[in-house]
Amino acid sequence: MLHIRAFVAGTGDLRRVRDLVSETFTARHQPLPALSLVRAGGLPLAGAQVVLEAVAAGRKDANPNGLAFVSAQEALPRIPAVRWRP
Repeated sequence: MLHIRAFVAGTGDLRRVRDLVSETFTARHQPLPALSLVRAGGLPLAGAQVVLEAVAAGRKDANPNGLAFVSAQEALPRIPAVRWRP
């Protein structure tokens, strides 16, 4: 986990989120992610106190050589276009 952004509805939850993230990652012996806490006036989910967004890095590279760009193939219609006169 690289970064966690927490949108929090109440001021008391600001400290709780920071403490929970610290305890969770310390217990799993993982490095602490960057943490951004945003106090929000209201959250989109009814009754929600905290909404989390996270950015994580994969453990296995999908393509070790970097990005792969594949050119598109020309698409020819199966039926030739019919010309019509207006």
